Amino acid sequence: GVQGELCKLETATIADLKDYITAHSEYEASRRMVCFRAGPLLRKMRNESKLSLRKMAKKTELTVPYLSKVENGHMALGPDLARKYLEFCGGND
Repeated sequence: GVQGELCKLETATIADLKDYITAHSEYEASRRMVCFRAGPLLRKMRNESKLSLRKMAKKTELTVPYLSKVENGHMALGPDLARKYLEFCGGND
């Protein structure tokens, strides 16, 4: 399925991120089990938006260590967080 497809991605794009959110829009918040390789993209988006990890944590109401783990690929990316990165960091390409 979609989850398997995302696991195979070497480098995620903003279009991949949007497709992922759409495909998982009906998932409950507790079902965040995805090995989506979007960490480098999320970090790039945040840096290009001139947001520090601390500021992003405040905007998303998550902790700096949690976001760091997501951006480094040590924590799964859920659709809610993907949506927040697009909202706060743009993603209009």
